[in-house]
Amino acid sequence: MGNRQGHKRIQWTDEQLDYMRKHFPTEPAGDIADVLGCSSVTVGNLARSMGLQKSPDFKASNYTNRYVQRGGVIRKGE
Repeated sequence: MGNRQGHKRIQWTDEQLDYMRKHFPTEPAGDIADVLGCSSVTVGNLARSMGLQKSPDFKASNYTNRYVQRGGVIRKGE
């Protein structure tokens, strides 16, 4: 199955994958995306492919609300 035209497949490094394992359960996808240099959707897709899930504490936090204010802007899906 190929990539959509105009989209480059990211070759994840071991360090990036380790970062995901450590931080995805407890941090917003948008924050991780900022560090990894990709979109929050890409972070979610990578997490899903790695079998990662958010921690119970994260799910119980304010970030469970799909609208999260970051930098004065309300963003959906963080």
